[in-house]
Amino acid sequence: MADQGNQAPQLSAEELNLRNPNHDAFWQARGMKKRPKDWKERIAREKAAKAKQLQQEQKARARAARREREQTAAARAQGLDLAEQAGDAYDPFRRSQTATDE
Repeated sequence: MADQGNQAPQLSAEELNLRNPNHDAFWQARGMKKRPKDWKERIAREKAAKAKQLQQEQKARARAARREREQTAAARAQGLDLAEQAGDAYDPFRRSQTATDE
């Protein structure tokens, strides 16, 4: 018996036609009677718009990640400065002193 867990699901002819901009069913699903004459240009515009949107989303995620890294670095720097002001050297492995430790 063949392992079907790694294979892509098989699509029916109807599902394939709905994904094929060269087929009338693709356009009928979008409210048109048949494929428009400028269908290639429409698809190119859709792809370009989708690529631009994805690029903008990627840039926004990169900005958010950069901002988070900068905030983390600033918080760490501020934490080090506070420890230095208190006269304690920063030791990440030191156990905190509580009443039970003394």
